[in-house]
Amino acid sequence: MRTLWHAEVGAGFYLPRHRPLLRDRTVTVRAGGTVAAVDAVTGDARWAVDLHHPSDDGRWFLPTPRGLVTDVAHVEDGLTEVVGVEDGYAAWHRVLPVLDATSCAVVEGERLLVTGATPTGHALLLALDAGAGAGASAGAPDVATLPLPWLPLGLVTLGPGRLLAMHRFGAATPGLFEVDVATGRCTARADDDVWPLEASGDAVATVCAAAGGGHVLRVLDPVGLEARWSAPVSADCAALAGDVVVAGRGGPGDGGARVVAFAVRTGEVVWEAPVGDGPVFDVSGAAGVVVVTTGAGVVVLDARDGQVLDTGARACAPPHVGDGAVHLLRDDGLVAAAVP
Repeated sequence: MRTLWHAEVGAGFYLPRHRPLLRDRTVTVRAGGTVAAVDAVTGDARWAVDLHHPSDDGRWFLPTPRGLVTDVAHVEDGLTEVVGVEDGYAAWHRVLPVLDATSCAVVEGERLLVTGATPTGHALLLALDAGAGAGASAGAPDVATLPLPWLPLGLVTLGPGRLLAMHRFGAATPGLFEVDVATGRCTARADDDVWPLEASGDAVATVCAAAGGGHVLRVLDPVGLEARWSAPVSADCAALAGDVVVAGRGGPGDGGARVVAFAVRTGEVVWEAPVGDGPVFDVSGAAGVVVVTTGAGVVVLDARDGQVLDTGARACAPPHVGDGAVHLLRDDGLVAAAVP
């Protein structure tokens, strides 16, 4: 890959490291208790802030409509902070009723939706205004709460007013359910124990544990969550890349690692590409490209035919792919490389 720039931000950061985020021409990286930002075009450092907290290893970030980075804490006090992308200062913070290690969040429109729980353990969906009316001048936004039937382990947006929630705390509860964000009600469910999860307006892609070992890729219809097709895979990761969904197969002792692209609508194998000896740890899809993280490094594939476009050094976190570039967090810093 052709390197666009290399910034030393992130070098020497403590684990865990999280996928870089791109928002308003700014790339933010998170590792340990530190967040740093660089200019997405030049790689020039903008700021770095220390967000040490008793449990900050469990926190992650989301871009909001104001170009902010939202940090939702997996901690008992439920601290939620919004950090400004331009300067790194906290715009506001709130303490929310979340359960330790179970809170999750997603940005939907101009709202930040966070899961929480009452003192008796009943699940809640908490909605905060993350749009133009929120910020330092307005103070922390008010919180609207809705009851949920179950406490999710993860959230993704399915469309306007629709969320998909992952959940599995017992055989009587669904592995996946759709939430109406206006009411908190479950409008559809699927009983597979899924992880991870990707969704678009055309499909929902999930990876489930197979009964006899290994994993199964399942693609569901976004309306009703009815299964379209399934296929055996080796890695617990999948990504949507236009008209295909990609997943990993093979590894050491199994003919080497491969990435397989399936047609989203039919499950037909469109192409299969070898990506080295090591296992597939992560796949990321974007317009025209698939970025694969393996034990040996990063491989960039053409999403149309699986042709290897380039290879790169090992990454410390899943990459961000978008706007014609891939952003990789490595031990020696943050690298931006051009993708075709």
